[in-house]
Amino acid sequence: MKRYSYVIEIWLILFLATAALVAVAFARIDLPTASHFWRFGRFLHPLDKALGSRIILSIESALVVALVLARLVRGHISRFGETLAIACLASICTYAINSDVLKVFFGVPNPMTVMHGARH
Repeated sequence: MKRYSYVIEIWLILFLATAALVAVAFARIDLPTASHFWRFGRFLHPLDKALGSRIILSIESALVVALVLARLVRGHISRFGETLAIACLASICTYAINSDVLKVFFGVPNPMTVMHGARH
């Protein structure tokens, strides 16, 4: 039983250290990097609008539909095609969970508001 509590203590210490490292990395690396590249991303102007993510999601959805149709017509698709379809579906699901559940739950503003000075 003593060994089990020792393992839990180590796990909790590592968990707290990882949480602290993530917080520091977010403040010192993530936000400054995003701010730096935000200036260079102006040529993607439609994507920084409120409905910009719809463009990306539409492209991903169209790609998945095309891959499904290719699979139905040809009877198979390449490993790359399968991987690409799974990646697009995972991206769509992740966006929905992040945007509609996690951001609302944690009260996080959207990226455009953060880039204009809102506290993240």
